[in-house]
Amino acid sequence: MITDPGMRARVCGTDYANYVRSLCVGADRTLTNLKTSKSLEEEMSFPFPFLRCLEFLDRAPHRDIMSSLLSTPFLENLTMTWVETWAFPMIDRHRHLHTLRLKIIPSPCRYSLPEKTYACLTEHELSSLTTLHIANYFEADWADHFWLQSKFPNLRVINVQNTRATCRTVFDFVHCHPTLLEVNIGFIDAIDIRLEAILKLIDGTGSWRTPGGLETFVERGNPRCFYVTTDGRRNYLDEPEMDMEKLTVFPDDIPNTRFTTASFAFKRVPLSPEATQWDKREGSSKARYQATEFAILLSSQDFLEFSGAAFGHFTSFSFSRTGSLP
Repeated sequence: MITDPGMRARVCGTDYANYVRSLCVGADRTLTNLKTSKSLEEEMSFPFPFLRCLEFLDRAPHRDIMSSLLSTPFLENLTMTWVETWAFPMIDRHRHLHTLRLKIIPSPCRYSLPEKTYACLTEHELSSLTTLHIANYFEADWADHFWLQSKFPNLRVINVQNTRATCRTVFDFVHCHPTLLEVNIGFIDAIDIRLEAILKLIDGTGSWRTPGGLETFVERGNPRCFYVTTDGRRNYLDEPEMDMEKLTVFPDDIPNTRFTTASFAFKRVPLSPEATQWDKREGSSKARYQATEFAILLSSQDFLEFSGAAFGHFTSFSFSRTGSLP
C-alpha cells in the first residue's frame, strides 16, 4: 500500500511500474495507522504489465482500473469487490489467472444486469482457474447463469457463500467439475438436505440430472413430504435406470438422513487418475473419491421431535457410514 504522494509518483513511473508484481489497493483494517487516499485509485489507471497479484481490500475498484486489467496479461491472483451493475472485467483474457476472489455487492441503482456483463464467466472456459471464492450479497439473475453455464476445466477449490441456488443446482455444478477437491457452500436460507445425498456428491456416485436431457433436472437433497406419490419418489433415486413404476416402498434412507442446514464443506481425494476426468451426466457405479474432511452446520431439530416428524441423528448416521466419512 502506498500512502506517500512522492513515493506514489515514483512508482507510477514506467521503469518502476515494470517491477511491480503484487499490488494491494485500499486500507488494511488491521493496520489502523495506514490509510489509502482515493487519489491513488484515480491515478492508477495506467497498466502494470507484469503484475501477478492484485487485491482491492475495502472498496470496489474504480472503473478505469477495471478496464486497465486487460493490460496485465500475467495476472495470477485477483481479489476484488464487484458492484453488480458494473461491467465485469474480461478475465477470460488472463490465461494465467488461477485464483479469483469476488465479493458481490448491490448497486444503489437497481436494474437488470445485462448478460454481456458476466459473459466472460459463462461463455468461456477459464482453463487456468483453480480457486474460486464468491461472497454474494444480493439476489441477481447472473447467479443462475453462473451455476448452470460456467465451466472451469481445472477448478480445484470453490467457496460460495450466501447463495440462493438450490441444492440440485449446486450438486450438478460439482458433478460437472470432477477436478473439484475442496467445496464450501453457504446458502442464504436454511434448507432440508439428505446427508446420504452429500456423501454421494463427495464420492461421485450421485446423479443429479437425468442422462436423457440437460434441461430436465432430477432434484436431489430436498425431501418434502414423507407421503409422496410414485412420481415424486423418483426425485430421491440415485440410480436412474431403476423401474420407477414398480417402486412401492419409500426409500429407507429418506426419513433418517434428513437434516436442516445452511452450509456444508468437504475435502476429498481421487481414488484413481481417471476420477477427475469423469464426463458422464450420471454418477459412477463405484466411489471415485474418498472424503478427508467434512463439516456441516446443523440447525436445531427440536421442533421436528416435538411434532413427531421423521428426522435424523447425525451421530447415528456417521456410525452407519463408517468408511465414507473421515
